[in-house]
Amino acid sequence: MTSPGAVQPAEPLWAAFQRRGNDHLVHLAQNSDCNRLEELARLQQACACYREALRILREGDLPPTAEVLNRHVGACRRLVVLLDELGEHAAAIAALQEAADIYGLLDTPEGNLEREACAREIVRRTALLRQTPSERLYLLVTHFERRLLRLEVENAEGSEQAEICLKLASVFLRSAHPTEAAIYLRRAIDHLGQNVAPTDFHLAAAAHYRLGTIMAEAMGQPAQGLEHLKAAITYYTKMGRLSKEAETDCKAAARLLTVLSRQNPRA
Repeated sequence: MTSPGAVQPAEPLWAAFQRRGNDHLVHLAQNSDCNRLEELARLQQACACYREALRILREGDLPPTAEVLNRHVGACRRLVVLLDELGEHAAAIAALQEAADIYGLLDTPEGNLEREACAREIVRRTALLRQTPSERLYLLVTHFERRLLRLEVENAEGSEQAEICLKLASVFLRSAHPTEAAIYLRRAIDHLGQNVAPTDFHLAAAAHYRLGTIMAEAMGQPAQGLEHLKAAITYYTKMGRLSKEAETDCKAAARLLTVLSRQNPRA
């Protein structure tokens, strides 16, 4: 027995993430009347915590515990069912893939059978989704969203999260969804914060340039677009020597800024 004044041993980091994942599942078990969106958020957070626990164990060459694996795969399977009910079929495939990966780590005859069943179901579902362009888009979005969620759980640097947000914005821009792209560009800017590090000037410049262009040309908000374009040019200027892509974007931002300034002299 530990004496009252004794110093408690520090909890291993992987165990802390496991505990956080368990807490989300315990909350769901004790609150069966919670709405679907809360259930979805709890399950996603639980899976993200278990992923991080496994990552830390692997980095330390430690075997994954049966509790981590079983709770993780259980959360994944519940997540698949819930996402299907919500019509988020692309995200359900990602959760099913995660479950297949965990079954492989269990390395048991039953786990291997479940992994093979998951693989067959993933192939079937993916073939169906690829028949629809919009679903192909959301397969890609789901991939990046999963990476973003992991970074948030890890409390990663804002620049890492901003970079994923920029990639998501690019996906939506290529698919002619400017409003969705604008959401991720704002998130990228928020992740970078007000005091942007010099090593992240290129991210800030790209985010402000694209958001300014969208607001001016697609969302009918030229005044707000002007502010973002000005910010973009400021960051491009601070960067000094520009890459070819950045130089092209900087010139485009300057041209659009000139046009908008003439059209909105009071802005």
